[in-house]
Amino acid sequence: VEMQIEVAEMIVLAAAPSARPGMPACCSAPASGGHRKYFRLWIVDTGCAFDLTKPESIGSKTKLQDAEDPVDLSTAGGGVGATKCITINLKEMGELVYPFVLNEPPDVVSVGFRCQRLGYGFHWDPNSKTPYFEKEGVKTYLASIFNIPYLMQEIAW
Repeated sequence: VEMQIEVAEMIVLAAAPSARPGMPACCSAPASGGHRKYFRLWIVDTGCAFDLTKPESIGSKTKLQDAEDPVDLSTAGGGVGATKCITINLKEMGELVYPFVLNEPPDVVSVGFRCQRLGYGFHWDPNSKTPYFEKEGVKTYLASIFNIPYLMQEIAW
């Protein structure tokens, strides 16, 4: 895990967001066998009550769904209605997630929702670069990049 996190930090430092068009908030890392693994970086956020994503992150084949419980969100750009969502298999956490789809948010995994509604604990030990979620004894390690926790979702590219 530490090696993967250090590689991710180096790649984020070295690559401009436009270095790979169509891959916002993603990075790549060498894998065994000479091919690369690509990751979507989900900000693990204590200040957002909902999981969020944007159209660029979900691919053109993914079908938008009407949200069961639409919400109005206050963002830095003003109020916005969240009425659409998608289903994503977030295998790193062993769960399906249903993020609201907005025009320009970062990809966000909500800490509060997981802790209060799904039974997760969130832990970040002092001086550690590996915060983690824990549920029923299973730990999901996160990356800390520039002091921000991220879930690294491996994606096919």
